[in-house]
Amino acid sequence: IYSTQNVYEVLDKGGSVLQLQYDLTYPMARYLSKNPNCFSKQYRIQYVYRPSEQLQSSLEPRKFGEIDFDIISTSSTDSAFYDAETIKIIDEIITVFPVFKKTNTLLIINHADILDGVFDFCSIDKAQRTLVCHVISQIGFGKSFKDVKSELKSQLNISSTSLNDLELFDFRLDFEATKKRLQKVMIDSPYLAKVDESLVYISKVLKFLKPFGVTRNIVISPLSNYNNAFYKGGIMFQAVYDDGRSRSLVAAGGRYDNLISYIARPSGGKLNNIKKAVGFNLAWETI
Repeated sequence: IYSTQNVYEVLDKGGSVLQLQYDLTYPMARYLSKNPNCFSKQYRIQYVYRPSEQLQSSLEPRKFGEIDFDIISTSSTDSAFYDAETIKIIDEIITVFPVFKKTNTLLIINHADILDGVFDFCSIDKAQRTLVCHVISQIGFGKSFKDVKSELKSQLNISSTSLNDLELFDFRLDFEATKKRLQKVMIDSPYLAKVDESLVYISKVLKFLKPFGVTRNIVISPLSNYNNAFYKGGIMFQAVYDDGRSRSLVAAGGRYDNLISYIARPSGGKLNNIKKAVGFNLAWETI
C-alpha cells in the first residue's frame, strides 16, 4: 500500500520486518476491518515516522506529529452526509487559526473514480498509476505540471500524447465549471459516465455543506490526490494554504471503505457488516 512511499523499516530479533507507522489512516482501517464495536466519531494524536534524509541507515527516523479524525458508520446510506460533516470539521479547525483566512486557504475536492476515469481517458497503464498518482500529487507543491510532465516522461516513458491529454485536466474550478470542462474534454468518451456518477456524488456532498455553513472557497481538481490508494472508489479532499509564495497541505483525507474491505478480505470476497469510514489527517506541525 506504501509502494511509492519512503517508509521506515526495522528488523526484530526474529528477522521479521517491522514498519513504523507512516500515517494514522492505515492503522485505523486495520482496526475497523475487525468489525469492532467502537465510537462513531474518533480522533487520535500520535507520531508518524520517516527515514532520515541522510543515507546512513543507522540514524533514527524523523518524527512528525499528526492528528487524525474519523467518522465510522455501518451503512453507506448516509455517506455523503458524513463526508460533508468531515469537511465541515476541517473548516472549523482551520478557522480557529487567524493565519488561515478565507482568502488564502481553500478546500480542494476530487473523487478517486474521476481520477481513474482521467487515467483511462489518457491511456495511462494501470501498472504505472500508483507512481503517477504520487508524482502528480506534487503539482502546486513546489512542482509545476511542466516539471511533473518531464519526470513522468523520463521515469516511466509515458507517451507525449498521454501526457498532453493529462495536462487538459490540470485545473481547479468551481463545481459547475469543472463539470462543463470535463464534459467538453471527454465528450463521446466511454469513461465520461463514471466521471459523471462521481460528480453527482460530489454534488450531494456540496449540498450538505451549505446548511453546515461552510463558506470557504471550494474547488474541484481532477488530478488532486494524497495517498490515492487509500481512497479507491471514494471522495478525496484537501485543505491547502497558499501565502502567495508557496502552498502547504494543512489537511488531507477521504472515504476509505474499500481499504477496510481489502484488509478484511484481501481476496476480494464479499463480507457482511463491514464498517464504513471517512476521515482526515491534520498536520499539526504545519499549523
